[in-house]
Amino acid sequence: MKEEEIIIKTLNGKKFSTKKVDWQRFLKISNRNALSGVLYKKIQLFNIDIPNEINEELKKFYLHNTKRNLVLLNELKKMLTKLEHYKKDAVLIKGFSIIAVTKQDFGERFLTDIDLLCLKDERNITKKIKTLGYKEKNDYSEKFYKKHFHHYKPLTKRVGGMKVIIEIHHQLEQVNSPFEIPINEISKKKTDLFDMKIYIPKIEDSLIYLCTQTSYDNFFLLGIRNLLDIKKIIEKEELNWNNIIIKSKKWNCSSFVYKALSLSKKLLNAKIPNNVLKKIMNNSSKYQLFILSLTEKELFTKKSLFLITLKRWLLRILLARNMKQRITLFFEALSFLVLRIKKAIFKKE
Repeated sequence: MKEEEIIIKTLNGKKFSTKKVDWQRFLKISNRNALSGVLYKKIQLFNIDIPNEINEELKKFYLHNTKRNLVLLNELKKMLTKLEHYKKDAVLIKGFSIIAVTKQDFGERFLTDIDLLCLKDERNITKKIKTLGYKEKNDYSEKFYKKHFHHYKPLTKRVGGMKVIIEIHHQLEQVNSPFEIPINEISKKKTDLFDMKIYIPKIEDSLIYLCTQTSYDNFFLLGIRNLLDIKKIIEKEELNWNNIIIKSKKWNCSSFVYKALSLSKKLLNAKIPNNVLKKIMNNSSKYQLFILSLTEKELFTKKSLFLITLKRWLLRILLARNMKQRITLFFEALSFLVLRIKKAIFKKE
């Protein structure tokens, strides 16, 4: 049995034979795909017999991740205190919003940064955050970010040897995506995150966004982690599935929502009604579904980040809405490649 299959079985709480398992490979895949924390908790919960040294490594990751996430949480608290006047316009998305909904163990979910969707006053919000010691990332120009990214220049700060990154988004979808999620159509709600009151997108909008992020933004890079997030959200909340069907169609993202939901159901037994999947599939593009089917192999990341980036650009070009967008994306990919080569040359010098 492959180690990837064992990881899936562990996440589903199913028994498996521990014979002939390459435990070092199991550990390597777990770490690379940000699953070590949740696997450690599942192994304890279901009392799965694994080598002690592997269990200790998973535990080490879990404890380190808890400590790391607490640093991010503390920075989030400081930031929200500064943004008290702008709280309704600064909507938390991605990692922290998922934790707020799922209420999962803080050491399970690997967080990379703090993501805010700015509904307005982004300049004032950025200024307020900068007073906490954050500086703009010094890589590409502000003009370059506006043209190529769905967020402004990231804000960074070192806290106790750890780099904290805040991304302020001006839109949810990637620039030149084949779909559009209008931020003026995003419903928000007030909820609790530990002892804080925060604003996040309403659950149906959160799920649609998470699905598009999983299948398009990331093309299933760290896919299992995201599919697990989808499953946990569905388990925790009463969903208006009809709303999801209608909005997915309106925003032209049915194919991407369907692919993520169907894989979460297939691999992790997410409780998604079959009639819902059928309706979303009927609204999907067969061509888009075919292209997305080529990305499923990325569920367990093996390639180098550079090769993954090249593949992402190719897929984005193939999924573009029209020829004009394909040409635009081709030249964007070319400019990124040139910048990457220049950086590599300067680094060597």
